[in-house]
Amino acid sequence: MAYVEMTVVAGATIEKKYYHCYKARDKSVERAPRAPKSKETSWQMEEVNRRNAEDKLRWILNTNFREGDYHLVLNYKRKPGDPYRTPEQMKHDKDVFLRRMRAVFSRAKLEFKYVYVFEIGERGSRHVHIVMNEISLAECRRCWEHGRVTCTPLDEHGDYRLLASYLMKYSDKTFRTVGRLMGKRYSCSRNMIEPRITRKIVKRANTYRRWVKPLPGYIVDVDTIREGVDAFGYCFFKYSMIRLE
Repeated sequence: MAYVEMTVVAGATIEKKYYHCYKARDKSVERAPRAPKSKETSWQMEEVNRRNAEDKLRWILNTNFREGDYHLVLNYKRKPGDPYRTPEQMKHDKDVFLRRMRAVFSRAKLEFKYVYVFEIGERGSRHVHIVMNEISLAECRRCWEHGRVTCTPLDEHGDYRLLASYLMKYSDKTFRTVGRLMGKRYSCSRNMIEPRITRKIVKRANTYRRWVKPLPGYIVDVDTIREGVDAFGYCFFKYSMIRLE
């Protein structure tokens, strides 16, 4: 039975995961082509897809953002009785905001990176969550004409897994209300730096549990140590390390 050691280098973090992979061969991890979809995705596979999406979002945030960058919440000002913005209108509002922000960054000769998630609550509330580079907050507020703009600066920790989890929670809320009308769970600019991911075949994952120790210049985040059985009945083990400044 083959197990794979996956290493993900994303910004100030290094993640290790050991998991079973029936597609693994002697020298590499091959990826078989996906069969045509013949029935609705089971709830187990849906949960796997969601977890994978959150993993990728966490790696993107850790690789591309740093202390002082922003988590913005674009709010809608609405009078009682007024209709809520439709999903199509929200997409248009987001496009206008991003277009204006690109112009602001271009004038400042700075690179503009962003990730956004729509939030549509069960009671109708509308928000757009955007993680982006640091720039004048006054400019951000000037570019959004529909209500308040609240800002939470990213901290110096370098591991934004909690932020990724929060954004996925907003995405889940939107999926429950309007389904996939808003498109993907999250979207990001095309200039994102990809995390560095490597895989290699190893012995059974449980033989590595006693080897959890940080690389030089890193510490193990004990809150990230996880072991258990996946949706398909195979054991896994994973943890994260954070670089010391």
